[in-house]
Amino acid sequence: MLKKLLLNKTLIGFILFLLGVASDASYVMGVGDGSSFLLLIAGIVLVTIGAFLLVKGANSEGKMDFSAPISASSDQTPITGGQGAFSRNSQLVTEWTKTNEMKDKLRILEISANAEAGGEDQSQS
Repeated sequence: MLKKLLLNKTLIGFILFLLGVASDASYVMGVGDGSSFLLLIAGIVLVTIGAFLLVKGANSEGKMDFSAPISASSDQTPITGGQGAFSRNSQLVTEWTKTNEMKDKLRILEISANAEAGGEDQSQS
């Protein structure tokens, strides 16, 4: 029953979308002949409704269950109160600071190694 409803929703959405595109195309082709502006408005409405039904049909088919609990990795500790969140945040800030300091030291070493390699190349020439 559900698949039939989804198929109907998708099929009706596709048909309405195509009718809207055809309506807009006939308006554009007949602009010089004085075609009605209502044809453009009807086409836009049909395209909008058709696209909406297509999206609704596509989203309904593969519903994801977001209520399932997410498994926590081993390095994360569960946070129960405000104090736990504060201590976890402080721990993350200190780890981030150490990581940035190490990255800066490695960058300095890389720059000095490149400078020494560049100096040796110039002295040999």
